[in-house]
Amino acid sequence: MIATLTSCASHPSRSGDDLSLDDEASAEVSTDSAAAPASGNSDEFADFDETPADKQAKASKEAAPAAPAGDQDLAIEDELNQANGQQAATPPAETIPPAAEAPPAETSPTEDPFANSGIADAPAPAPEAAPAETIPAPMQESAPAVHEVAQAGSPANITDLKFKANETGGTVIVQGDRPLTFTTRANPDLHQYIVEVDNAILPEKLKRSLNTRDIKGAVGAIDAYQNPGSTTARFVIQMREGSSEPAVQSEGNSLLIVASGAGAPSPETLAATEETTESKILPSQNLTEFLAGNSQFYGKKISIETNSMDIRDALNFITEESGVNMVLSDEVKGNVSLKLRQVPWDQALVVIMRARKLGYTRQGNVLRIAPLADLKAEEDDANKLAVARKNLEPLKVRMFPISYAKVDELEKKIKDFLGDRGKVVGDLRTNALVVTDIEDNLDRIAKLITSLDTQPQQVLIEGKIVEAQEDFARDIGVSWSASGSTVKLGNGSRGPVNMTPKFGVNPGKGTGGTNFNFGLDIGTLDVFGSISAALALSESENKVKVLASPRIFTMSNEKADINQTTEVPVKQVTVNGTSNQTSFQFKPLTLKLEVTPQVTSDGSVIMKVSVNRQFQGAVVDAQLGSFQVNSREANTRVLVKNGQTAVIGGIYQNDIQDGETGVPWFREVPVVGWLFKTKTIRKTKSELLIFLTPRIMGQVDSVSKDI
Repeated sequence: MIATLTSCASHPSRSGDDLSLDDEASAEVSTDSAAAPASGNSDEFADFDETPADKQAKASKEAAPAAPAGDQDLAIEDELNQANGQQAATPPAETIPPAAEAPPAETSPTEDPFANSGIADAPAPAPEAAPAETIPAPMQESAPAVHEVAQAGSPANITDLKFKANETGGTVIVQGDRPLTFTTRANPDLHQYIVEVDNAILPEKLKRSLNTRDIKGAVGAIDAYQNPGSTTARFVIQMREGSSEPAVQSEGNSLLIVASGAGAPSPETLAATEETTESKILPSQNLTEFLAGNSQFYGKKISIETNSMDIRDALNFITEESGVNMVLSDEVKGNVSLKLRQVPWDQALVVIMRARKLGYTRQGNVLRIAPLADLKAEEDDANKLAVARKNLEPLKVRMFPISYAKVDELEKKIKDFLGDRGKVVGDLRTNALVVTDIEDNLDRIAKLITSLDTQPQQVLIEGKIVEAQEDFARDIGVSWSASGSTVKLGNGSRGPVNMTPKFGVNPGKGTGGTNFNFGLDIGTLDVFGSISAALALSESENKVKVLASPRIFTMSNEKADINQTTEVPVKQVTVNGTSNQTSFQFKPLTLKLEVTPQVTSDGSVIMKVSVNRQFQGAVVDAQLGSFQVNSREANTRVLVKNGQTAVIGGIYQNDIQDGETGVPWFREVPVVGWLFKTKTIRKTKSELLIFLTPRIMGQVDSVSKDI
């Protein structure tokens, strides 16, 4: 019996929008008396690979009557010999079984650009070698001439395969190490476009499928493969419905397959879009919530025009058009007149419900339509039932230890979150709160305590209290105008004031300082170290006198006090009989600074500042050395960033000394008396400057929490 050889080339199979490669099927040798293709290896693209001679032979074979088994073998032999240009074989005396299976012969496909189906080539079957005169040896089918020319040189190597999406549809780029020759064909039924690159080697790493279904464009998938031993690389482009055939062009060593048109979206994309739209349609649990927070409609547009139509029929029409699940209450009755054109069905439903004083409640994906009065009564009953269940819920007791907050203050804040039966008791000895309430309220109170009982921010306040002469104050004022940031402060009825960084402590110089009732000027500086250096230099020149350089730690919203006292002796004379007893009493002159910092959520510091300075005034009794005690006081609030320096100035002191010395009597002579006397007038104007720099210790927690 003559052995027949069949081969099945791998081809892409279509499942949805994916393209996958079937396993390469090896050649089989069939010893059956009837020459039939191997089962399970049918090739739906075989029409691309059949030559006109093969098709004519196939048609003749199908039209011929059935023959005996031996005649069938001989007929197959004759058909193969005719295809190769040989004479017909004579019938053998006896059948010789095949000695061995012959490997499949690789054949080059015949170009057929007008074929309308198929992708892969199915090589023509190669007959098995047979002894002379008994079984003629069939000759291997030769490749077409066009492919012999293409395969004359060494095969080109395909180095890369990639896809670039764009607005016009996308481009498939096949990169080689030399210019590539190609042929194209299309399968309109499967929306596939095949590009065959002749005389090329496709590496294993590029034999894969590129899934582009999730990318907007005309290309749905790209499949690259090559038969073993073949030098023809095939690229199957799966096009989306509605897309035109791509254009193929060669640029240097690259082959560009340019698609045009966006094509239809993938089923997955359509399903996701529909699911998103469905979730937006009437998402609220009832009509009141929907109307309170929604003004857009996403349903399918419908048109309805009727006069005195039963409202139940109108709602049924909307149900049929939209596909929504709807249950109507028995109380839904009456007629309605409508004239709506191209209106979303959910908007039409809302309009009908509002016109007839109806509402809805959502239970899963089902809408229950009923009168608003009935729905309101049901809601009230549900609320009463929930309250009754809470009243029946057992009470529990929980103790909350407090770490940083004050127990008495926290106790007042928690009372507003308790239920009707709840209570809270603060224990100062253990610094804890004992709360009695139901489980849900206890959980809410636990979150509230966790948010309030946090470690307070600590602030380091560095200060310098300086008594400066007017010229130094003027110099400092000039330097202030070069740096700093906007600050806010308030004083009395004038309210908060926004100030730019160009502030000076000398109002007379006009450097932009804002004058308050007490002559206070405030500015900000970015670098505290430069001010310290300037103060040290001016102090050596006797321009300034540093009264204090305090550094103090305090917590946010806690007041810090800085006091400096100087005691001045005052002579006192006590008359004791005939003798006078002299004693000294010391009067304190105090410089007091109070600062209350408040750390904000953005890392800034609000400082409430109070400054009070007492100083020696006019002499009351020169013999006793008694004097008046004067004071200057300033109060303000200032906002600065962490690490910036707030400058407070404007507390002035004017000292005027007027003296005259000369020869007695002669100095009193008019005009000539100036030759015998000297008059001295000395005016000293000093100003108290306060430099404050807050520094936040640790990080600022600005995260809001839901209770």
